[in-house]
Amino acid sequence: MAAGLFAFIIALLASLFLTAPVRSFGIARRNGRSSRDLAKCIWQPIPLLGGLAMYAGVVLGVLFLFTGPARAQIEGILAGPR
Repeated sequence: MAAGLFAFIIALLASLFLTAPVRSFGIARRNGRSSRDLAKCIWQPIPLLGGLAMYAGVVLGVLFLFTGPARAQIEGILAGPR
């Protein structure tokens, strides 16, 4: 139970601290040719990398606190196909 709570806290803090840089990176990557531009009445840029900070937070929480199959699965996802 305690490991799950600490993993949640790590994921929460990592997500909070990573949201602003990922948002800035997502806005900087925009090139104006997106299928999300349904109408030209939207004048504010829309970052397209919204879940990256949350995913990184969960991955960090699992990698720091868990062992066994959960950690092995995350390591496998990060390693990619062989």
